[in-house]
Amino acid sequence: MNELEILLIGLAIAIGAFFLFRGLNLWYWRINELVDTQKKQTELLSSILEHLKGTDEKEPKNRPQNIKKELSNELAEEDIKFYMKDIKSDELIVRVKQNSKVEKWKVADWEEVVSLGNSDKFELLYKN
Repeated sequence: MNELEILLIGLAIAIGAFFLFRGLNLWYWRINELVDTQKKQTELLSSILEHLKGTDEKEPKNRPQNIKKELSNELAEEDIKFYMKDIKSDELIVRVKQNSKVEKWKVADWEEVVSLGNSDKFELLYKN
């Protein structure tokens, strides 16, 4: 046997071992199951996206696009009414623009936010 035959046999054994241990590795780490689950999630997400876009036959195509904004405004109005019940003279009501959360703040805190230049991140809703 010459060196070339030994090299080819060794290469064939290495390739066979790679495919054998690859299957065992995929089975052990459950990678095949993860891939199947991700494929199902992708299909579900694409169907949800089509449904939200209104391309689904069951969904009307002229549905409002600002449903989330309307809901957040309604929730904010309820929060404002809740906070207005017991608001003191040194307090005000502010909405965080990032998550539309309504909070009760001290006037000094609001003035500090304004002085730092971060007032564009918040909206003053009610001042007593």
